[in-house]
Amino acid sequence: MNGELSKADLLVAPPVPDRRPFRPLRVWPAVVLVVLMLATRFGPELFEGGRSTYWMVAAFGPLLCCLLILIWWLSASRATWKERVFGFGGIAASVVGMVLLIHPSMRGPAITYVMVPMGFLAFAASVILLAKRRPLVRTGTALAFALAGFGFSGLLRSDGMTGGYEMDAH
Repeated sequence: MNGELSKADLLVAPPVPDRRPFRPLRVWPAVVLVVLMLATRFGPELFEGGRSTYWMVAAFGPLLCCLLILIWWLSASRATWKERVFGFGGIAASVVGMVLLIHPSMRGPAITYVMVPMGFLAFAASVILLAKRRPLVRTGTALAFALAGFGFSGLLRSDGMTGGYEMDAH
């Protein structure tokens, strides 16, 4: 009792809080997919008659990249499991919510041509920029940007598609 520690005090270590450092995300696959998404969307326009000839590349290439971004997020991003579930659920809820809120003329091809690629592009770009931030910050911010990307379609109305698979939006 004179300030000395007993053997029992030395054997019991004080509890250490679980402060495992989080790992930054593996972003190079997302960077490649974002570049590929932009290349498939705008690349066919660089060729003469490319918009009408390669319309499938411009229409389905970005959608395929969205699926690959989702696979990357769920399997290879180094995000925590909570982040993965929260991110997937947030994206799914955002898509469903926006489909219900957009103008009826934007339902159909405009969803796959405009809305989904815009939201996934915003999600992936923000995750790339915030890869070294804390998990809650990077996922929450990425979902906010994804919602803004999906929500952009709420500002548009469609008058249909032209023969060259060009959307006439207002």
